[in-house]
Amino acid sequence: LSRNFGSFVACLAGLRNSSGDCAVVISADLQDPPELIPDMVSEWQQGHKIVLAVRRDREDPFIARCMASLYYRLMRRFALKEMPPGGFDFFLIDRVAIDIISKIREKNTSLPGLVLWVGFPKKMLYYTRKERELGRSMWTFSKKIKYFIDSFTAFSYFPLRLASVTG
Repeated sequence: LSRNFGSFVACLAGLRNSSGDCAVVISADLQDPPELIPDMVSEWQQGHKIVLAVRRDREDPFIARCMASLYYRLMRRFALKEMPPGGFDFFLIDRVAIDIISKIREKNTSLPGLVLWVGFPKKMLYYTRKERELGRSMWTFSKKIKYFIDSFTAFSYFPLRLASVTG
């Protein structure tokens, strides 16, 4: 990575270069509990190709919770019906799914969206996302809007249909 292309591009690069039978993707901001990883591995050993750590609740500020709720509601309604209401970006993924996702050459997309899109049955483990204790999020409002537009247009026919009807 020659510059900061974003966390999802970096995670995808890590998955593409991984060599194990499975991989776990987790943010380094300490808001997601790494102590869930042994449970995720256990579920994978039982045959689940994808194990999602889904947010049951968030200790984020009120505005952040509202924006996240709106994002996931819109994604479930118009794009990815199987998107968990609390969302996820902490997950375990099997080599078979890694290989499929690695062949997809989308530049502006959502890694969680791709994980859902590949279609393997998912096991969900629930947790409460902790408040950020150190540092500041690099997710500015404009980056969140861009991410929403990229995700929405990558996984939904709605924008195309709207343009067709409007035209």
